[in-house]
Amino acid sequence: MKILLTGVTGYIGKRLLPFLLKNGHEVVCIVRDTRRFNDNFAHNEKVHLVKADLLDESTLINIPKDIDIAYYFVHSMGSSNSDFSDLEAKAANNFVTAINTTKVSQVIYLSGIINKKENLSEHLKSRLNVEKILQNANANFTILRAAIIIGSGSASFEIIRDLGEKLPIMITPKWLKTKCQPIAIKNVIEYLLGVIDKKEAFNKIFDIGGPDILTYKEMLLEYAKVRNLRRLIITVPVLTPRLSSYWLYFVTSTNFSLARSLVNSMKNEVVCNIFGIENIVDTKLIGYSEAIERAFKVIDSNQVPSSWIDATNSATLQNDLIDKIEVPKFGCLVDERKIKLNNNFESTLQNIWEIGGENGWYFWNWAWSLRGFVDKIFGGAIPKNYVPSVEKGVVGAMAEGVIAGYPLTDIRVTVFDGSYHEVDSSDMAFKIAAAMALRKGVTSAKPCVIEPIMNVEVAVPEEYLGSIMGDLNSRRGRVLGMDKVGKKNLVKAQVPAGEISNYAIDLRSITRGYGKFSVSFSHYEELPQNIAQTLIEKHQKSGQE
Repeated sequence: MKILLTGVTGYIGKRLLPFLLKNGHEVVCIVRDTRRFNDNFAHNEKVHLVKADLLDESTLINIPKDIDIAYYFVHSMGSSNSDFSDLEAKAANNFVTAINTTKVSQVIYLSGIINKKENLSEHLKSRLNVEKILQNANANFTILRAAIIIGSGSASFEIIRDLGEKLPIMITPKWLKTKCQPIAIKNVIEYLLGVIDKKEAFNKIFDIGGPDILTYKEMLLEYAKVRNLRRLIITVPVLTPRLSSYWLYFVTSTNFSLARSLVNSMKNEVVCNIFGIENIVDTKLIGYSEAIERAFKVIDSNQVPSSWIDATNSATLQNDLIDKIEVPKFGCLVDERKIKLNNNFESTLQNIWEIGGENGWYFWNWAWSLRGFVDKIFGGAIPKNYVPSVEKGVVGAMAEGVIAGYPLTDIRVTVFDGSYHEVDSSDMAFKIAAAMALRKGVTSAKPCVIEPIMNVEVAVPEEYLGSIMGDLNSRRGRVLGMDKVGKKNLVKAQVPAGEISNYAIDLRSITRGYGKFSVSFSHYEELPQNIAQTLIEKHQKSGQE
């Protein structure tokens, strides 16, 4: 079948596309910027790209007329525009006008569960309005209403994860007592595929949800249980929706607009009430705990196929956004700012390295101190499964050293915090980051090369005493004293270990076999600067070769 797919660069569209192709369908994808389309499918003979913007009706004339099925995955939930509902209505109306010129027989729309039409959030009101607009199309409609979707990269999952991982104690608003019926992303995709061209699904609305009905508080606690975390949640009635939105915004990775939409929606109970989909699509529902475990398996394998941040919004971002983005050089995006300082470069750089710690921060020093205290007790943002990789990176860097390849010794390493990304983070990434952090920290502390100093006792006849004293001095040794033992003199000295590696042979040569010596470890001392510099230069030269 020939299928029209909107929102193909968004969270659901990206996930659905490979399954449509696997099932043998030909897919027409509407995109505002073809460069943002997944390169893995750009050259697939069954994929056709149509450059169009649903807010601009004139761009929709290129949609093929022989479309069989159409998916509508367009919304402005994360938009900062106050008129986002008008924009969603305009996009839906333009879509209906466009597909009415085709032979589409079914429009499939993923909406949100609406238990009561009274006191709906603006987000759910807009979803309901879009449903009504799509029902006016000439084609049959199938509307699937879901609560929050649990899967790697979904906005709901990322918020739950941020809260669960970062906050051991949560003072939360009363909406955490609202009931919800979360659904795994795998089940959502199965339902979306399962209703294709099913006449029993034509012109019907279905609620889709997982097997568990939980409050948002229970969802956070269950997440903590799956992750082996101990969390305390206290709900209070005094947090307004706006304060709750700021709470999500500052603690989680979501933007404020999305946080506000989610908070306003969370006052509404979202539990399945419209049944019947189970008689059309045969699927095994995945429980909430298993959905979390599945999400982390995908994250740990670095194969997250889509994220909520993938989609751009027509109302807030320009179509030529990519033209304004510079390609990273050497793996880094550079934001360069300039300010004239009176200090010299070395002192300025030293001040930068000394930010934090005993010197403190530029503002909110008490907050940084509190954060450090919490991190020491509960751990920071680094997931526990990556801690062994951090340790390997530190141990490996200590073995390689930062000066002339010599290993580090007698140091203690404390990891205060770190950052984590669902896609880019991996065992190797944390191992490399830990090694780089150690080298940077040690280098800024001005390390030195040390050498072992040995206690050396040499017993020789009187006639060889002068030669032995001179030889020990030539080996950078320090004579500590002499004793008379029988017919021999016992010379006590301290000599660097590297200077007496072949001492047995040399002593036999100097004393004609009459000398004897013993060696034991004493302590470490800093290597003289001139010798250390020679070693460093030699090491650098060997590295270049």
